[in-house]
Amino acid sequence: MKILLKNLKIFQPESHYHLQNKDILVEDGIINAIENEISDTDCVVKEYAGAYLSLGWIDTHAPLTFPGDERRETLESLSLAAKAGGITDIICMPTPLSPIDTPEALISLKALSKNLYSRFHFVAAVTHQLNGKDLTEIGLLAQAGAIAFSNGNSPITDPQLLIRILQYLQPFGLPFIINPHLPFFNDGQVNDSRIALELGFKGIPKISETLTIVQTLEILKYIPAKVHFSPITTTEGWELIKTAKNKGFSITADIASNYLYFNDKDCLNYNTLAKVFPPYRDTQNQKQLLNYSNDYQGIASLHYPVIAEDKQLELGIAEPGIIHLQTSVPCFAKFVPLEKLITTLTYKPYQLFPILKNELKVGSKARFTIFTMEKWTFQKENNWSLSYNSPYFGHTFDFKIIDTIV
Repeated sequence: MKILLKNLKIFQPESHYHLQNKDILVEDGIINAIENEISDTDCVVKEYAGAYLSLGWIDTHAPLTFPGDERRETLESLSLAAKAGGITDIICMPTPLSPIDTPEALISLKALSKNLYSRFHFVAAVTHQLNGKDLTEIGLLAQAGAIAFSNGNSPITDPQLLIRILQYLQPFGLPFIINPHLPFFNDGQVNDSRIALELGFKGIPKISETLTIVQTLEILKYIPAKVHFSPITTTEGWELIKTAKNKGFSITADIASNYLYFNDKDCLNYNTLAKVFPPYRDTQNQKQLLNYSNDYQGIASLHYPVIAEDKQLELGIAEPGIIHLQTSVPCFAKFVPLEKLITTLTYKPYQLFPILKNELKVGSKARFTIFTMEKWTFQKENNWSLSYNSPYFGHTFDFKIIDTIV
């Protein structure tokens, strides 16, 4: 099948086509031509009237809830929400609902996710049912196509086990992804601050994140390995990451854009849509996170659908999480220049996941995101997720996704 993409302005800082107006001819998923003007009557023509085109965007962390609970999301609805948010490639993380802890489960997910509206890449669990004790068949999972390994939101607290995991992963060259927090603070509901006291809940302190990073760095002195932290929510955490990278540690980290947009004050009035994990931090922390934007290795949506009966409860028992695939990038666009945004969504994730690397040239795979600087308002009517746990309904962004090509 041939598709002709007409009247596009390329925005890809690493490409020599950057800021040039081009037509692009795609045949069977491969870039066939990039020219000032292409005329071809034997193809599907898509007219974009000067919209921007970049390489396809990568979401570096989307927790997977399928097949555990299809009321929240299916693979099809997840891919539709991703497409609407400009995401062509989704890195799916294991969760208790979908632990991705056997080769059979991984192979099944890869088969089910073919030919949808976005491309799926699966991070396999390192322990069965994410129990933090019994190792999975790491070698077989790698052979089955795992893009990375993790234990999801269930941290590995045993240093000896973590060392064994990193040793097993070394021959495969795949990153180990850590959501840095300590389980001892998991009974907290919000950030450990004055807000927690006002609401009458236990807080989750920043050291839950930083102590995990410090312990991991000490282990990496003993067994060098490729580690990615996702997400980092504190300035103290980012400072540790930056310092360690400067010392030569093979570590990276990403952020979720909602942590730039919200802070712990949004939890006042017991707003369950502001209950996320890790929790939103204080206002000062929120503002200072942008000081580390050069260190962001990617943008994580942390898209976590929750059905109404589990979200519309008292704050203390409501399930944490928000849907964020459609709003992740428009939200990030409020805080950074366009060049940094595109680099953080494409070039930087390629360094973390080399198998996804792509180039804007003839012969490469046609994976594009097309967007404009038009205003766009997120409404329940244009939400593609099966769930509605979003704090962004009614919010207007100066950034609109037009289309994706995968």
